[in-house]
Amino acid sequence: MASSDLIREIRRALARGNALTAHDLATRALETDDSVGLRYWYLLSLAAAGSVRRALTQFEALAPAPAERNEDWLALPARLHKDLAFRDVDPTFNLSRAAKLYADAFARTGGAFSGINAATTSLLSGRVTTARQYARAVLALPSAPQSGDLDRYYTLATTAEAALILGDLETAKTALNTANTLIRDQLATRARTRQQLQRIVEYSGLDERCLRLLELPDVYRLKLDRPTPDRGEHLEAFRLQDAPVTTSAPRTPRGWSTLSVIADLGAKIHMVIPGEVDRYLATAMAVAPKGVSPEQIIDACEQITPISGFLPEEDRWLTECSDRLCAGLAALNGQRLGQPVRRLFATQSGHWLTENPETSHAPAGPDHRAQVGLVFTDFVGFSTFSEIETVTYWTDVVPKLAAALKTSNANILLQQTWGDALHIVTDDADSASRVALLLIDEVQTLRGQCHGKLRDLEIRVGVHFAPAHHGFDAIAEASTYFGSQLSFAARVEPVTPPGMAYVTEHCAAELALSSAAAGRLEYAGEIALSKQYGRFRLYALN
Repeated sequence: MASSDLIREIRRALARGNALTAHDLATRALETDDSVGLRYWYLLSLAAAGSVRRALTQFEALAPAPAERNEDWLALPARLHKDLAFRDVDPTFNLSRAAKLYADAFARTGGAFSGINAATTSLLSGRVTTARQYARAVLALPSAPQSGDLDRYYTLATTAEAALILGDLETAKTALNTANTLIRDQLATRARTRQQLQRIVEYSGLDERCLRLLELPDVYRLKLDRPTPDRGEHLEAFRLQDAPVTTSAPRTPRGWSTLSVIADLGAKIHMVIPGEVDRYLATAMAVAPKGVSPEQIIDACEQITPISGFLPEEDRWLTECSDRLCAGLAALNGQRLGQPVRRLFATQSGHWLTENPETSHAPAGPDHRAQVGLVFTDFVGFSTFSEIETVTYWTDVVPKLAAALKTSNANILLQQTWGDALHIVTDDADSASRVALLLIDEVQTLRGQCHGKLRDLEIRVGVHFAPAHHGFDAIAEASTYFGSQLSFAARVEPVTPPGMAYVTEHCAAELALSSAAAGRLEYAGEIALSKQYGRFRLYALN
């Protein structure tokens, strides 16, 4: 495939939010094509997948010579520093650095992208006069050629951003009103614009009501098969076109009829399905009423999340876990778009009701089962260690990791080592994520104390949240946890970038329901897990 075609594929993957797919495409492409364009999209996809610092570290090695850099290349390191600042990583330094780099890019190219970002990062760095100078300069630029709605949208968003920096609410409102008619289905792009403008509004003390002109739909959690006698509103009262709607798979004719109506209104449905899709579909075909096609509805779903790891006699627990997962997935959508999450369900009278989601509690399984956090790690390059480096790892590094883990002993149910790998089971998703981040931080600290290849020690961590069996290991003569979900969790770690933690969608959904989550989740995209285990959605834990 030609470089231009590959770049189009990478851009499409990023536009869909599948950063890992984009990064995988770029990585494989660079093995045979070391073009400047592919190197740029490799770094951008690496950052989008959550590894911003790594992208920044690799920038100089992959960028063209300074005199040959276009606006994209000149603005890329600024973008990386801005991303770090917005993740609360030394925000003062990174915002100032981003502002300088954007300013340099604007001075060399006169591009609107670098100019408006120089204005915004200058403002958020406290240099209001400088920010307004850049904003005026951007507004004075000649109109650039526009090839479609996306180009028009970005031009209007830039105008609104510059106007807000200048305190011109009327111009901002006019631009946002027009932008609101464009790319209505690209919710992530619209959400990013609102979040950027929100920072300006909050910093400047402006009326944030102007941001509502760039509309985003509410996020819904659809409750099926539970009619209520209360009278509600007509469905037309809710904006469901392109609205994210999360639901468990229907189990009754009424449930399929309800979901059919929602699908016809253009909602972006995310369905949680028990087990394999094909097997569930065979059952659904026998349940759905005449005129409703489960196959068409499932094919039209924006996303499908299978839920597995349950025995046939655990149907009730499966239902409770599915409901819990739906609540978490809806919360993730709400966080991504900065929108509230509401329950939506049909009444017996044919009307509809919405409410804020009820408080959700983790389901309790049978005595021999538990929903647990599953952590798997390994160290990159361990197999290349010399004998003395291997001994140093076991006698110096491992004891320090063990000492660090003692701070989480109250939540750790099991911890084991397999060569350079660590396997840890915790009592919930929060504690699993804290253990993952703790290990990453500890390894970063230890690197500075080591010599030889140990100075380049990099850990990668995969985290899952799932039902597991609690039993007895007759060979080790010790308590243990086992089940199919441990194999699934172990397939996440090998595809995780060094120095990072990736969590499964199930774990991310559970963390989204926690008010005390240890880290920040960023959607990384769909990726094929190791050993041909299939493609699954993963999140970067920062």
